[in-house]
Amino acid sequence: MVEKTFLSYNPFMEKYLYICFFVLIILITFSKPALSQRFDPFLDWREMDTGHFLIIFPSSLKDTAIEVAVLAERILPQVEAFLNTTLSFQPAIVLVDNTDIPNGYADPLQGKIHLVISSPYNQFLGTQFRSWIQMVLTHELTHMLHLEAASPEIKRWRKLLGYVVLPNVIQPIWVWEGYAMYAENHFGVQGRLSDTLYDMYLREIALGDHFESPYLLGGYSYLDRWPGQNGCYIYGASVCQFIADRFGEKKLGEISTLCSENFQIYGFERALKKVIGIDTDALWKLWKENLKEKYQKQYQFIQNQSITQVTFLTDRGYSVSGLSLSPDQKKLVYSLSHPDYISGLRLLEQQSGQEQLIVRGFIVGNPDFSQDGRHLVYSKMVPERYHSWVDIFCYDLDTGKESRLTHDVRAFSPFFRNGKVYFLKRNVFPESLCSIDPASGTIEVIFEFPSSFRPIQLMVDPSEQTMVICGWKNGFLDLALLTEDEGLHFITSDSYADLSPSFSSDGKILFFSSDRNGVYNIYAFYLDTGEFFQVTNVVNGLFEPKYNGQKFFGIAYHQSGFDVCEFQSDIPKWKKIKVEQQNILDLPDKTPLTCNYEDKPYEAIRHLFPRYWVPLIWGGTTNASDYLGFHSYSFSYQSDLQENFTTTFSYQGLFMEPEIDFWFSLDQEKYQYSLSFGYPVYLPHQNQLNFRAGYERIYRDDSLYSGFWKGFFLSLDGSIAEGNDSWITTQSFNLTYQNGNYELYSVQKGQFSWGIQAFRAGNVDHSWYAHVALGYSTLPQDFVFGGRDSLWGVAGYPEEILRGKIAGRFELGYKFPLLTLDRPLLSLGLIKGIDGKIYWVEAAAGESWNALEWIGSIGSEISLHSFLAEGFPVDLTLGYAHPFKPNCSDEWYLTLSTRFR
Repeated sequence: MVEKTFLSYNPFMEKYLYICFFVLIILITFSKPALSQRFDPFLDWREMDTGHFLIIFPSSLKDTAIEVAVLAERILPQVEAFLNTTLSFQPAIVLVDNTDIPNGYADPLQGKIHLVISSPYNQFLGTQFRSWIQMVLTHELTHMLHLEAASPEIKRWRKLLGYVVLPNVIQPIWVWEGYAMYAENHFGVQGRLSDTLYDMYLREIALGDHFESPYLLGGYSYLDRWPGQNGCYIYGASVCQFIADRFGEKKLGEISTLCSENFQIYGFERALKKVIGIDTDALWKLWKENLKEKYQKQYQFIQNQSITQVTFLTDRGYSVSGLSLSPDQKKLVYSLSHPDYISGLRLLEQQSGQEQLIVRGFIVGNPDFSQDGRHLVYSKMVPERYHSWVDIFCYDLDTGKESRLTHDVRAFSPFFRNGKVYFLKRNVFPESLCSIDPASGTIEVIFEFPSSFRPIQLMVDPSEQTMVICGWKNGFLDLALLTEDEGLHFITSDSYADLSPSFSSDGKILFFSSDRNGVYNIYAFYLDTGEFFQVTNVVNGLFEPKYNGQKFFGIAYHQSGFDVCEFQSDIPKWKKIKVEQQNILDLPDKTPLTCNYEDKPYEAIRHLFPRYWVPLIWGGTTNASDYLGFHSYSFSYQSDLQENFTTTFSYQGLFMEPEIDFWFSLDQEKYQYSLSFGYPVYLPHQNQLNFRAGYERIYRDDSLYSGFWKGFFLSLDGSIAEGNDSWITTQSFNLTYQNGNYELYSVQKGQFSWGIQAFRAGNVDHSWYAHVALGYSTLPQDFVFGGRDSLWGVAGYPEEILRGKIAGRFELGYKFPLLTLDRPLLSLGLIKGIDGKIYWVEAAAGESWNALEWIGSIGSEISLHSFLAEGFPVDLTLGYAHPFKPNCSDEWYLTLSTRFR
């Protein structure tokens, strides 16, 4: 009989190791994206304590901070009651005003919510919310409470390990977003769940029977086709609403409570079955039947009238918007945002059907042609170090040159008028209509909008006299005529969403898209008579109408997303409708008179205490940062309980220019460190350069030069993406110079590496790549070739085989898909597929250019790609390499790898 020891079997140890495994997944899930927008350390940052929350904001946003403070305290008890939990710590709510892209982010690991206060700029973010800030705040606060919920037993583990113990993270992402979307619709002031746009997505899915399996929505990265990441929101919101409708809202809270009681791979499945009596597959089946029945009835109603037939002119899908028609009505311009193509403006010749990418970048809103059709003005996102704001650019169609008209103005919806460019200045209060003289650059404020109206899009008729504007009036999208003298005269004022206006060529008819019959259709408004007509009757949705007197162009929705289309609609067949103005009540007062929260300067040092630690084998690790990321650090310690140990510490400081990076390592024999200063430079089209200089003391374990390298270094690295609608290329490079000592030897060394990867646009699964590395050192035999993983590795030569003070390496390869699997991995992962790779490597090293020795190899790899959880890709690779050097054996290798965001 074998006696069971503590290490061979112990219930506590079993649970401990189980929790540690999921702690690793949680850490990776909430790891910080590498290229996240930095906060400006030179702003006057303040903090405000509300009791339950710490509001952090730049001083310019104090009024918004008070509004958010009141809303957060008001929403909190509703969400707590919904989820059967209570907030166990004081999270920070950081008000973000460094981007014009509306968004939000909740991080229960670091205990913070990022709330972007910019309002939406088009229909793709939704149209049915009366308060964007309240909706996003409700959404992110639900995430925080849902993911940090824990039973008393789990909270005991949390006391030991900190807030890395988050059992509800072990759920599919569609559940995360489903709960948050449900809450924003029921505890905010309307939300996307009641939005006609999301109804359109679901209707197309149900009528076409295009349902995705639930395991493909378990992570944001799992679905590699439309609707992509949005699928977690669309499906999750609808399924959670179905659970509430069929089984009762309280069941959602009960499911969350049961899931929060333990760390189990199948915890959500078990909770679902215990609470509502069925598993995910059965729930999915019931939900699909319910949607099919609902939308079949709607389809029958639509079909009773004549359905407008549309013909698609483009077929890329995803997000197509910003449609404009040239004055000669021969060209169309639109913007495309698609993961398999370069984002930017496309020019489509109607007669030939030829299409070309003319402007790269993230385009916002509709471009506008000049009267002679030779120039385009448009708004484009400009990434900078501390902000990404929208500015106006002009494109010369004759020369193909682009010029920037505004700088850091946050300028939207430009159009030509009377020799100037008019635009909306948004997200800077008061929001206003402005003009700029392209010749002098002088900006003039024409009209300031009242706080109850948030403008989105502004258009002018062909005579450049009549202006029409679309925007939120007390939370609903309406249309209005705008004059400099009389201000706004509303054409529509009701609870429907009226958007994307445009004029007929004679300026007598205003066309727009509206959801007045439950589906986004095109409508017409006669400016002289005030009559309204329904122009189209479609099943999915039509947006951004443009009329050339004979036919319409627009943006239509289909299975793969949005695309440019054309359609006919004869005027005699238009259906006259009655549109009545409604008295929309103002939103309730956001800041009661009794509210008097005090604020004080933000002190980053007070918020640097770590919220968790992760146990390692006889050790542990932790990291922390302040809420604005000005200071961040990590610390780890490991020991074998004898004389061997390893301690590492790293720090990054973004509170100054240049940035600071420090790294220190200590073990029983030696210490190492590196101190450097860096400065990033942001280039057009999201390209970037990084300059870095520093001093380091690094141990080198080498057969010839074993000891410490001590010296200064300079480096420059960068990334560049470019291409067209045929090929897309991404390039990266690094240039490093070192000057110091290897023990007794003085050394100067230079290294250069460059890599390029080329994809076929629209088919990024296939790619070619090339890597080049060059090095020169004053130290003889400094560079070492061998192995596969280092800069100087060569597959087929697992051991050190070649040395020299001069080194060069070249690799050429081709990657391609072999098999798409898309099968579930446990309950929170996905087996994505199998890819192949073939490659050729050549390398040379020597003491002089005339005495270089060459080695090389060819090889191939087969990789099984999977996700263990969102943000945790795992690749299992089997490889074979054949070395060219005589008397060297072929090499087979097996690797298991992952990569973190």
